[in-house]
Amino acid sequence: MIGASEKVIGFCMEHDYDKQTASHVGLCLEEIAGNVLEHGFGKSHNYYADIRVVIREEELMVRVRDNCREFDPRKRIDAFDPDDPGKNIGIRIVAQIAKTIDYYNNAGTNTLIMKF
Repeated sequence: MIGASEKVIGFCMEHDYDKQTASHVGLCLEEIAGNVLEHGFGKSHNYYADIRVVIREEELMVRVRDNCREFDPRKRIDAFDPDDPGKNIGIRIVAQIAKTIDYYNNAGTNTLIMKF
C-alpha cells in the first residue's frame, strides 16, 4: 500500500478532479490503509489488501478490501475521549471528508467503500 495514496491522487487529477479533492481522497485512503495495517495485520497469516478506485456516474469511489481481522472504522467515528482528543482523529477526518462510508465483512473479507 506504499505509494497508493500518491497513485490515487494522480488518478483523480488525471480524471479532472481538482488538487484539493484529489488530496482529500488520498488522505482518506492513507488513513484507512494505516488502520488496516495497524489493527488488522498479524504475524501468523498471509494477509492482503486490495485497493480499487472507480468513477461511476460522476461519483468517485475508493474500495479497500482485505482479509485481516475484522475492523469496522464506522464504530470509532464518534469515539471522542476528552482526555485524548487525538484518539481516532484519522477516522473522524475521513468521516468528515467522505460523502459515505460503507463497511461489511463477508466470509472473512473486509470491504470498506468510501464515496466522494
